[in-house]
Formats: sequence, C-alpha cells, structure tokens
Amino acid sequence: MEDISGGMFGDAEYFKPLVDGVNDMSVGNDWFLLANDFADYMRAQEVVDATYKDQSEWTRRWEECQEGWVARVVEGGVQLLIIRLQRANLISRGGEAPSQSDTG
Repeated sequence: MEDISGGMFGDAEYFKPLVDGVNDMSVGNDWFLLANDFADYMRAQEVVDATYKDQSEWTRRWEECQEGWVARVVEGGVQLLIIRLQRANLISRGGEAPSQSDTG
C-alpha cells in the first residue's frame, strides 16, 4: 500500500480511493486487514509449503498441535466440572468434600 500511495505505480491521487478503501475502515471494507499483512501472510505460507514437503516434520507438528488441543479441551472440561460441583455444593472451593454442616 505504501508503494501505491507513494506513486510507484502511477499518479498517487488516482489510486487514493483504493488506498483509502484498504487503510480506512470508514471508507473501505478490508475488515480482515489482508492487504496490509499480505506480505507476511505469503512468507508464512512459504514456511507452511516447505514444512508440508517434509512429511515427517509436518506429521510431528500436526501431532504436537493435536496434543496441545486435546490438553486444552481436557483442562477446560475439568475446570468446568469443578465449577459445576462447587455450584452444586458437592465440593468446597478448596476442592475437598464439604463437611456435614456445609451440606445442611
């Protein structure tokens, strides 16, 4: 966008509506900011492409990602279970079973 607005491709004023449409959300609709980050996206895609060519590395990264995802899901599920047990007064806030006087 800097090159376009700087006049590299011709009259900068001619391209001003295009540049404003990308850089100014009140004018344009590049809501995901693709234009401003496109060079970084392409560099990241090159890394993805190169990694995919090395199937053992691709598989290793995929498995690592899956392990992390499963761990987050399990951790979230355990936390949700604890909250529900606490709300039902089946365990205290400290994690142990409530005393008889707590259960009424």
